[in-house]
This record gives sequence, structure tokens and C-alpha cells, in this order.
Amino acid sequence: METFDVLRGGFTILVVIGLVVSAVGAASIETVDEGHVKVVKYKGEARGTFTPGDWYFINPATQSTVSINTRPQKMTFSDQPGEGEKNRDDSIKVITHDDVRVPVNLQVTYKVTDARQFYETWQTHENFRARVLYPGVEDGVLEVGGGTESTVIATDEGRSVMRKAAFDELQERAEGTGAVIMSVSIKKVNLPSDITHAAAQAQAMEQQKVAKQKEIEIAELEAERKLIEARGDKEAALERAEAYQHEGVIEAMYIEKLDETDTVYIPVGADGLPTHLDVNTDEDE
Repeated sequence: METFDVLRGGFTILVVIGLVVSAVGAASIETVDEGHVKVVKYKGEARGTFTPGDWYFINPATQSTVSINTRPQKMTFSDQPGEGEKNRDDSIKVITHDDVRVPVNLQVTYKVTDARQFYETWQTHENFRARVLYPGVEDGVLEVGGGTESTVIATDEGRSVMRKAAFDELQERAEGTGAVIMSVSIKKVNLPSDITHAAAQAQAMEQQKVAKQKEIEIAELEAERKLIEARGDKEAALERAEAYQHEGVIEAMYIEKLDETDTVYIPVGADGLPTHLDVNTDEDE
């Protein structure tokens, strides 16, 4: 009976050990989802990365991993609650040069290119958005938007200036942190209704200005073409005038003209006065 109890106790211990080993083994196996990179930490410090496609083994006692999404990420700033990152208006509020408050809706696209560096700097996407994207967009847009008239800020020119300012500011802030800014797009510029018409007129004037500039460029090219052509004609005329001063050229031209007619000139008499014969007479006459 005692022997049986000993065996049963030993079996129980083996089962427990087996379960522990299995649990530890399962915990030490790591896989990586597509579009992600796992940062490997040793005692809390980032030491390396795991990429999709393989199974990896870690020591759970001293190592752990953090998964970082490396797909392109978008952050939206919108004046419509629920469209942006928050359940409230989080658009960029620009006070234009003529003191008009204009909400600007934007979207930023970025991507993690170095997961380890990104983790060491920001730890999470949420931190990156809060510390880089929002303040960077705000500083870039407000700086240039504040110096722009309300009738210009919604035009192509105004949008382009704000987009470039935001992109440059974000690119500078993200540099060297494991992330790259891919694009900044201006989704909407919400002008007050009483300024919308004036802005539309400004946009139309801008387009007319561009069209007029194109017309001027085309006219200048045509004038240049005609000038080059005229110069060529003048040079050819000068060459012909110089050639006409040579006696041999004049004689050759005289003979050529004679060949083109049906008249033969014959010098007769003491003075060499010419007479002529018409050689274009029908033989039947």
C-alpha cells in the first residue's frame, strides 16, 4: 500500500513537472503577425527584433517582446466628431491674417521603419501621435495660416503652403526616431459662409492669372520663333546679295533663264545687237 502511494506521488510530481515544462516551452515560442515587428527586450531593454515568417524562442525569465505595427498609419484631424482621433472636434483652428477663425481638416500618413528605434523613443503609436503628430501639424499649419488672408487660405495656393509647412515640421520632428512621414493632405478648409464666395472669386482669379501667364509664355515663344526665322531670312538674303556681285554667278543665272524660254538670241551686226528666233513654231505651219 505504501509502495502504491509512493508511485502515485511520483507520478503526480512528473505530471506537474511536465505541465510546467510545457507551459514554459509554450511561453518561450514567439511568432510575428504580418505587418508587424516584435521588439525583443532583455530585462526591459530593447535588444533586437523578430520579423514575420519564422518561429522564435526566448527565455521568459529574462526576455519579453513588444509587437509594433509597421504598416502605414493614418491620423485624421477633423471638425466632425468621430471622424478624427477623438470623439470631438480636433481640427486645426487657424486665425487668419484678417482675424477669421478657420478650421482646417488634415490627414497625416506615416510608417514605422525601424521598430527598435521607434520603441526606444516612443514605445507606442499613441505616444508618437500625441508627442509628434498633433503638435507638429498644429505648429506648421498655424505658423503659415496665421499670415494668410481668409480669401486665400482655401485656394490651391493656400492649401499647398499649409501642407508643405506641416510636412516639413513633422519630418523634422520624426527624423531619427524610427518613423517616416509619408504624406500630409488637406481634406477641407471650412471657411465661414460669408467668405466662401470671396474665396471662390480669389480662386477663379488665381486660375485666370495662371492661364494668362501661359498665354504670355506661348506668345513669347512664338515671337522668338519668328525672330529666329527672320534672322535666317536676312542671312540668306545677305548671302544672295554677296553672290550677285560675282560676274560668274550673274552669267550662270542669265544662261539658266535662257534655258527656260523658247527664244534664241543671236548677236549680229557690228554693234552686236541681238536678234531672236522663236523656236516654238509648229512644223506644219
